[in-house]
Amino acid sequence: MRSGNALDDDDRRPWLDALALAIRDRAERAEDVVLACSALKRRYRATLATAVPEITFVYLKATPDVIRGRLEARHSHFMPSSLIASQFSDLEEPAAEESAIVLDTGDDLGIVLETLIARVLERKSTRYRPDEQGAK
Repeated sequence: MRSGNALDDDDRRPWLDALALAIRDRAERAEDVVLACSALKRRYRATLATAVPEITFVYLKATPDVIRGRLEARHSHFMPSSLIASQFSDLEEPAAEESAIVLDTGDDLGIVLETLIARVLERKSTRYRPDEQGAK
């Protein structure tokens, strides 16, 4: 990507498999995990969900212009802004059955973060009931 070439599914497969193994390993140790990656396609997210079925996806929704502005404001980022169009052409927004948390990143970033934390904690509290804690 640094050289301006978009990745294809074959390029991404080993990376996604490695991410799936890493999150499964931590989940088996009952560790909370936050993984930031572009998982643009449903099949990429399915690979990750196979490793940890109770995974929560967060879709930070933004326009290409918002992404371009943020990317160009970063110093020494590996991805050139010329690849934004290829990323959006690969993007498959999460389907309803994926139960992703969807946040509009055009909002103030502080509000986005506060909303994200609240929604993740809400999901976690409904996923892990107090009576189940002792069984883990």
